[in-house]
Amino acid sequence: APIFEADVTRTITTFYDQDGVPVRDVLVRRTDGTVSNSVTGASLPSTGVWRVTRYYADGQLTGRVTQAGRTYLITVPGLGEIFHQTGYGIQQDGQTIFEAGPHDFEHLNIDELCAYLAG
Repeated sequence: APIFEADVTRTITTFYDQDGVPVRDVLVRRTDGTVSNSVTGASLPSTGVWRVTRYYADGQLTGRVTQAGRTYLITVPGLGEIFHQTGYGIQQDGQTIFEAGPHDFEHLNIDELCAYLAG
């Protein structure tokens, strides 16, 4: 199995209305790292910028969450993308109600990545 190692930076910003009541908060997660195979020593860079927005009504979380951005992108020089999770999603009370974009990680599409790292 691939080993993911990354430096992760998370920033959370809360937005308030004119009365000081929260209306939404936004988490931005930036990753810069590598995915590797400890047996073969093969490794590739992995990057990502992902934004998660949670919404409030009357100062309370509503259960609505949107996610957007590139969670993971792994490319091989000369071959292009071999692992990609990017897109947009909407969840309501923990259930996905909309999803767009490639989602290799969620759907466990790691065969091409594992084959490359295996040499």
